[in-house]
Amino acid sequence: MRRLDPVQVVRFSPNAAFEILSPSTARNDRGRKRQLMARYGVPEYWILDPLAKTVELSRFTEIGCNQPIVVSEGRCASSVIAGFEIDLAAVFAEEVAM
Repeated sequence: MRRLDPVQVVRFSPNAAFEILSPSTARNDRGRKRQLMARYGVPEYWILDPLAKTVELSRFTEIGCNQPIVVSEGRCASSVIAGFEIDLAAVFAEEVAM
């Protein structure tokens, strides 16, 4: 695992990238940014859509990119970050418990 220095430019691709979709950026996130993630070797690209309450998970390989997997219920797990998964019901809950 590499340590990041917050004041230096990062010169390597992350294991995964995450976007919270907004109506004004949806086209860019699903188009240009997804293509950039594939081009620069980011293995996973997650788009969390709060309006649709879905996760669009793109996994990229040396062969190319697949169609995003759309998850709308249950849990969604990463294939590149060991132990990382989200519970969609908790993430998209209407009320935040404090």
